[in-house]
Amino acid sequence: MVHYIHARVLYRQDRRKEAIASLHEAISLDPSDADYYGLLAAMLMDDLQFAPALEAAERGLSYDPEHVLCLNIRSRLLFKLDRKQEAVQTIDKALEQDPDNASTHANYGWAWLEKGDAKQALEHFRMALQLDPTMAYAKEGMKEALKGRYWVYRQYLRYAFWISNQSSKRQWIFIIGIYVIYRLVRSAAESNAELAPFLTPIILLYFLFVFSSWLMNPLGNLFLMLNTYGRYTLTESDRRAATFVGISLGISLLGFASWIATDLEGMLALGYLGFTLMIPLGSMDLPGKPKDRKFLNIYTLGLLLLGLGAVALALTSGELFNGCAILYLLGFFVYQWVANAKMTR
Repeated sequence: MVHYIHARVLYRQDRRKEAIASLHEAISLDPSDADYYGLLAAMLMDDLQFAPALEAAERGLSYDPEHVLCLNIRSRLLFKLDRKQEAVQTIDKALEQDPDNASTHANYGWAWLEKGDAKQALEHFRMALQLDPTMAYAKEGMKEALKGRYWVYRQYLRYAFWISNQSSKRQWIFIIGIYVIYRLVRSAAESNAELAPFLTPIILLYFLFVFSSWLMNPLGNLFLMLNTYGRYTLTESDRRAATFVGISLGISLLGFASWIATDLEGMLALGYLGFTLMIPLGSMDLPGKPKDRKFLNIYTLGLLLLGLGAVALALTSGELFNGCAILYLLGFFVYQWVANAKMTR
């Protein structure tokens, strides 16, 4: 039991490797306690080790077939492994064992959300929060389900669920693969004028994909801030990111409108700065580890200072691509790879 408690403490401190080692020690001393396997399955699922996590959950159920945590973890894993019928049956069993379990209703909500039914998901998240108003997992689901009522955001959720169910290695293969395809298409368009009209839409789709994958969540939160009930589902971090992105979007529109009216290169630079800065402002608080969040916050501040320098130089010299602008664009490009690394590890 001491090793189990120690594992829980380590888990809350985001020291999963040490926590898993402590749990294995607890299991070696008492291999028939389903609580141990339930926690182990949760940790392995967080590390995207879905098959070993499912094995741990089922091992726990072999000792206690009615163990609610193991049932819940098993259902979530089955959804991630695309075994949806078994997942629903597992959740139904968990509800039979404990119909007033907030975690089970929250799991059901996420299951419906992953299936694309935001209305059904909202009902289960509402029930979960009635049973436990402080449950962060249910609040996060409620927030996503409210945004999932909109068709555009539902498409983003499909992508988000799909990419989150991939291993860290596969996520990187996908990200790098998409970028390599973009570079090949762009090179072909530049070297072959006849193909350019057909390849340009693909290039535009790539940029739309990149910006939407970064901005869909904070922009969705911005809409929730304007919703009477939706604002209560947002965390302080959500509100901050949405506010910053909203301000950045406003500055971008102001800059572009001023450029149209005045033809000043500095206003065009301001428009580009506001538009591109939405990505770091909307994602700098996403990493799970505090030190990673701090790093991205400092990185974003550095980009902001470089961007303001670029705008100032553009206003005084009339040169859009000045030294600060080039450094900003380089830093902006690198940020996306660095942020992805912080969020997928």
